[in-house]
Amino acid sequence: IKLVDSLPPAAPLDAHSLAHNPALAAIFYSPSSLQDIISHDTELKSYGRSRRVNQDGVNALVLVNTRQKRTLGSALVDGETRKDVAQTTIDFHDQRFIAPSPSEAETRDLLKRRAFDQLLTVALAQITNQSQERKELQAHRAVLLSKLKLLTRSGGFAHQHGLEEQADLQNKMETIEQQLAGLGPDEAVIPSNMAMVADVLETAAEQLWAERKHYCIDRYYVVHDHPTKAVPAIEFLELHSSAAEPVLVHLVRLVQS
Repeated sequence: IKLVDSLPPAAPLDAHSLAHNPALAAIFYSPSSLQDIISHDTELKSYGRSRRVNQDGVNALVLVNTRQKRTLGSALVDGETRKDVAQTTIDFHDQRFIAPSPSEAETRDLLKRRAFDQLLTVALAQITNQSQERKELQAHRAVLLSKLKLLTRSGGFAHQHGLEEQADLQNKMETIEQQLAGLGPDEAVIPSNMAMVADVLETAAEQLWAERKHYCIDRYYVVHDHPTKAVPAIEFLELHSSAAEPVLVHLVRLVQS
């Protein structure tokens, strides 16, 4: 709730606003690119069909992925133009809109529900991993037990090598038993699962958080180390999750140009 409430007010998003909002201009590249992304966005199209209205006045959260790569390009070095200067370029891609609604307040409510679902997804992944670990340990224990029984039945003819193998199997069995004991008995699975859900919810700020990020980007999307008058720093908001790669986010209101 605090995370969503801390998002800045929705910024108008249309061809005209790109000229006044450096972050959105960087994310969408150009007015034509913006229109193309909007027209192909799955959630916006679904929202438009359900509401039977155009997309004017729609509030939503923009999500965008980024990637950087090292290249060689032209730059001014000591007053001379060189074409072999190492540079870092940034690419904004996979722009998408989520939680579209007629009002900013409704979009924020939808985002809070999505954030809660995200936390439950994290908890479910932990529960699934532990369940899979339990099954693998139990299966491994069953195989070792079968081998141990077979060696024990042949004990009358076992040589030293067979006795050593029995001891090794027994040690492995004890290790597995200790690991299973750490996961708790079968009857404790449901309480254990609920405890994992509770733990994720109690540590929500460690599972999902946002931080401000600054990039100095020129018109060729080359990243500079320090801001200048020609290449000022642009502020973005980056959303982090313990279960996914970070993405840039921006609350917007789509308006007709």
